[in-house]
Amino acid sequence: MYSKDEMKRSVDMARMKRSVYLILALALVSSLVVGGVATVLADQHDDLDSFDILVLKNGDWHLHGELDFYDYETLQLPIDNNAGQLKIRLEQHGHDAAFVDYVAVRKENTTYHPISAINIDSGTDVLTKVLSPEYDVCDAWESTLEIVWDSVPENITLVIRAVEEDFDKAHGGPLYHPYIPRGYTVSYTLINDGGITVDGMLEESTEPAFSAFWKPSSPHPDGYTYGWLHCDEDYLYAGIEVTADNTPDEEDWGALYVMVDGELKEFRVSCDEAKWGVNGFQYTSSVSYEHRIYEFVIPLSEINTLIGDEIQYGFGCYGTVAGYQVLIQTVPAHTGYITIDGPGIGHENKYHGDDVFMAWDEDYSIVAHPGSGYVFSEWQTEGHVFVDEPYKAITVARIESNLDGDGNVLTMVQAEPPVGGEVFSVSKVTLLIPWIVLVVVILTAATLLIKRKIYYSK
Repeated sequence: MYSKDEMKRSVDMARMKRSVYLILALALVSSLVVGGVATVLADQHDDLDSFDILVLKNGDWHLHGELDFYDYETLQLPIDNNAGQLKIRLEQHGHDAAFVDYVAVRKENTTYHPISAINIDSGTDVLTKVLSPEYDVCDAWESTLEIVWDSVPENITLVIRAVEEDFDKAHGGPLYHPYIPRGYTVSYTLINDGGITVDGMLEESTEPAFSAFWKPSSPHPDGYTYGWLHCDEDYLYAGIEVTADNTPDEEDWGALYVMVDGELKEFRVSCDEAKWGVNGFQYTSSVSYEHRIYEFVIPLSEINTLIGDEIQYGFGCYGTVAGYQVLIQTVPAHTGYITIDGPGIGHENKYHGDDVFMAWDEDYSIVAHPGSGYVFSEWQTEGHVFVDEPYKAITVARIESNLDGDGNVLTMVQAEPPVGGEVFSVSKVTLLIPWIVLVVVILTAATLLIKRKIYYSK
């Protein structure tokens, strides 16, 4: 016969075992479900971004691998081929855009260039586009490029330079000269020089009226934008060359902004908007690759001006080429600003009661434009600044008053990034959940076993 204490311990032991088994079962199901979701997400990601590399061998196309590209990467892939003629197909799928800049094969120290390259979906000859890596790209999105070499050795290495793009919220915003959203403009006096022919083919031989060097945050080359203004008795003309935009896309637009009766008026040109001009895509002497150009023709009556008047104007463009030009708000307004070049993300915020700009990025350059009444002060180091992504480097710029009474001072402050810790993306956290659940289960089971041992030791 068991005593009452022994019977009670037996019942408690059974209950404890059932609790442990239940916890383990729930953990197992959770791990399988979450792990399955993570696998599905990973599989979906893999299906979204790649160039399939196929090689013609013995009359059949054989898949040799997949390559994913970001920001004009150069990647290599070993090819199991026979000596002689080589035919390769690059089949792109996924993303919002994809361009190929360079394709070649190598064996040891020798590079072999193709003799033919065709986009077989459009029938376009793209050979000249893939012979050298200079941003003279061919469109490969959702297309198949068939590339042929005349005579190559066996077992070569394929070399490709390409880019695949996604147009999400982090893509960036329009590029401006100067910064139009804050009302900054440049001046030009209307001179009757006969105007230009607005046909989408830029033909300029004189010095530009303005130039701006842009470093897009999107995967496009850094480059100058040049602008020319002309006039006749009836129209204002403008020709704009955007060397940073090396891809012709339907989303591209360019706009001339002119101050009319105290307000900036936009005259936009795009693939679907031709009231104020046309866009084009061409080679010029500025760079070695094709790039976007815009030409404008605007009646003087639209901007309430005549020959001899001075106008205030600016230019902006957007499309797959995008960037971040971020300004500091000065007090009073229009007395200074800063610009940031590079792929950083920025926003305005309040910091110690002053108007500031915060940006986080691994590679950026900031240029101060103090304006009248301001001078550039100095770089200063302060403590941590907490933003949405505090694990990356932070740069802060703000306006301060000079207490000596010498006017206002534009102060640039570089804050130290916080130390320690690691931030995982959502996908990484998702993949870790099953292991986190397992650790919790082990700790729970260990706690129950310890309680059992203490209970029976009494």
